[in-house]
Amino acid sequence: MPYLARISIAGLSACLLFASASHARSRCTRTLAAGADVQAALDQARAGQTICLRAGAYQGDLDIGVGGSPNHRLTLTSAPGGRAAIAGIVWIAANDVTVSNLLIDGHG
Repeated sequence: MPYLARISIAGLSACLLFASASHARSRCTRTLAAGADVQAALDQARAGQTICLRAGAYQGDLDIGVGGSPNHRLTLTSAPGGRAAIAGIVWIAANDVTVSNLLIDGHG
């Protein structure tokens, strides 16, 4: 089942964007436990990396300001075997970013 998330793209105040329900095809570069600081991981991320979130709850809005390139996307996804839930808004202000297999409720 696809999920809709309230996501902001640079220059737009708010919009709905389809987030894929499939796992990212690349390996996890970094895996975070529930409750970890996802924003800090995103701030340190580089093109081609995949940040995987273990099943559980993650609180707060996320601002993805670092992107990738067409062949080296930055990916934020659930770790294999579970589904992570983000209680917040995911703001994307970068190109070549994939957000997949996450429950995003838009309420911080």
